[in-house]
Amino acid sequence: MKISLSRLISRPLANESKSSMQTQDFINYLKSLKSTDWELKATEEWTVKDMVAHLVGWEKANAEAASAALETNKDPVWLEVEDEDSFNAESVKFYKAYSSRQLLEEWENWQVKLNEITEKISQKNYQILFNWLAESKNHKEHHFQQIKKLIIR
Repeated sequence: MKISLSRLISRPLANESKSSMQTQDFINYLKSLKSTDWELKATEEWTVKDMVAHLVGWEKANAEAASAALETNKDPVWLEVEDEDSFNAESVKFYKAYSSRQLLEEWENWQVKLNEITEKISQKNYQILFNWLAESKNHKEHHFQQIKKLIIR
């Protein structure tokens, strides 16, 4: 039996509020930002743009990991990055030349690819997918809240 990611995502995950942020909500919020907002420091190390580049890098890595799992028919290993700080720095550097619009388009493209791939995951991997989605949503929610606190309208 195949799992439809769109149906899975539309339902609240365990211990999740109904008002929980969806990735597209986050992207839509980011589309409303002024160009100057993207250069604000969200953390000591990252601007808003850097933070989004970091999230796009993870989305890409997750889509590639899911694709590889399907091709090899092995259980997916979602977060098989040994040095997260280096991975994050590489993502920020890779997307540095992207405009905010290009960065959000890239994120949406990886979202589509990830959705297409994960819809093919079998029932056997349902729990792995479910756990990963919960962790991924929490990660995005954390950064969404950081940016919203920074940019009060």
